[in-house]
Amino acid sequence: MPYAKEVYVRSNNIEVGSYMSPLKLFEYMASSGVLMASKMLVYKHILNKNNSILVKNNSPKEWKIKIEKFFNNKNKYNYFLKNSYKIVKNYTWNLRVKKIFKFINV
Repeated sequence: MPYAKEVYVRSNNIEVGSYMSPLKLFEYMASSGVLMASKMLVYKHILNKNNSILVKNNSPKEWKIKIEKFFNNKNKYNYFLKNSYKIVKNYTWNLRVKKIFKFINV
């Protein structure tokens, strides 16, 4: 999930990097794959060094280094797979709907 420091939609005037929904992130995590992502505040509460590989925005050199380092360590690969899948169970559609209902007092 490489993202630029700023993320724009439809118009160059609307920057959504601090507000975007991490739904695609949950899909990636649920697929039991290892997630590499740009460091962003919007999903800092979900991704960490125990469940993903976080990389500086706009640093192709760091992406290359972390990819190579990661693929040379199978134990770390299995560790991330296990932890990523555990975390995503806290963000299912059912739990999301329950939180919305609780928020609107339904």
